[in-house]
Amino acid sequence: MTPTDLIEVLEKHQSWLSNDPRGARANFTLQDLYCSSLKGVRLKGAKMAGTNLANCDLMHADLRECDLYGASLAEADLRMARLNDSDMRGVILRGANLTSAVLAGVDMREGALLKADRKKGIELVRLDYAALSVERADFSGANLAGARLSNSAIIQSDLSNAKLKGANLSGANLRKSNLSGADLTDANLENTDLSGANLAGADLRGATLKNANLTNAVLRGAELEEAALDGAILDGVELLRRGSDLPTSFRNIIRNHERWIETNGRRGERADLSNADMRGVDLTDVNLSGADLSDSVMAGAVLSGARFVMSDMHGADMTKADLSGADMKGANLTYAKFRLASLRRANLGPAELLDGRTNLTGRNWPTNMAGADLTGADLTGADFSHAITKGIVLIDAIFDHTSFTDTDINKLAGAAD
Repeated sequence: MTPTDLIEVLEKHQSWLSNDPRGARANFTLQDLYCSSLKGVRLKGAKMAGTNLANCDLMHADLRECDLYGASLAEADLRMARLNDSDMRGVILRGANLTSAVLAGVDMREGALLKADRKKGIELVRLDYAALSVERADFSGANLAGARLSNSAIIQSDLSNAKLKGANLSGANLRKSNLSGADLTDANLENTDLSGANLAGADLRGATLKNANLTNAVLRGAELEEAALDGAILDGVELLRRGSDLPTSFRNIIRNHERWIETNGRRGERADLSNADMRGVDLTDVNLSGADLSDSVMAGAVLSGARFVMSDMHGADMTKADLSGADMKGANLTYAKFRLASLRRANLGPAELLDGRTNLTGRNWPTNMAGADLTGADLTGADFSHAITKGIVLIDAIFDHTSFTDTDINKLAGAAD
């Protein structure tokens, strides 16, 4: 296409946008516009499927509602361009500058393009957005389902309510981006940098977050059922989930357990929450006495006033959990992690054993804390009387009116009271 032809098409398109009958919608399908200067151009609704726009100056361009299926925007300057609601499936964006561009509502699902080659004939070319580099762009509501965005940098961008189901974002940099309400079900976020990102209300069910960096990320109300978080960095994560937000199956387990307690085992069922992921859950005043919580993860959970009498919590991770006022009498807490947790006024003394008719037997069962890690934990007013404390770690723990009566701990200078 010659420069004269290009100018003529652009002029007719402006008339078309103004509903002038002499105008015509721009059709650049499969045209080569490489390195063209299109700064500030108004091409809303233009047909540009398969168009070569590589290295073009499209700064401030209006490309809303365009058909850009399979187009090449490699190395293009799209700063502050508007691409709202455009069909961008399979667009090549390698090296494009999308700083402050608006891509709200775009369709960027995985695409493919049939390409004619004299030697190879008709060739199916699969396109992706790997290594895309974007900063402060607006992708809100965009459809990126199945998109291949591995190793991309999408920094401080708005991806709120975006559709990213099954997308490959492994190794991507999404630092400080807004992903609130986004659909990330089954997405690959392995080794992804999500530090400072807002994932409030996001759907991450079945997503892979292995070794992802979630430092200071916001995950309030996020769905994390069956999400893989192995090796993920969760320092400072805001992950508070209300009990009512938990999966129905989880709520049923707690409900049946409470019935089991109330009827002394005649109805309901003892809760088996071994290996359960309960990070950031608000279970204030919950009664899980006698439950199996071994190796569960309750990091950052709110468990104030909760009851865990005679529960099996071996190896449970309660890092930074709020267990203030919790009743953990007689529990198995061997090798449990309480790093930086609050155990203010918690009761970890012995439990009084009952017979089958709930009558006192006169025997006590001590809380077993052998090998437990309480590094940096707040133990103000906590009662550890008669507890088994062999190998317990108390580095930098806070002691104020803490009771270690009849334990090995009271032999350590300055540990108790």
